[in-house]
Amino acid sequence: MADELHLLRAADPVPAAGPHFGDGPLDHTAERHLARLLHETPRPRRRTRPRLAWSLAAALVAVVTVVTVLVGGPAGE
Repeated sequence: MADELHLLRAADPVPAAGPHFGDGPLDHTAERHLARLLHETPRPRRRTRPRLAWSLAAALVAVVTVVTVLVGGPAGE
């Protein structure tokens, strides 16, 4: 069992002391992104108009289909 644990610890792909994955200081770009995420208020996204437009288009297609089926009637020869 000890040998297996030693093999698992030796095969760790992300060592805790690694330079890219450790708890070291952030670079300037990362600091700027972190500050922006923590301190900016999120802007509300305006998705109501596209959703409303698609809803109206779908309703119009449904109405046109129903009217065509009702008024069209059977095809005569």
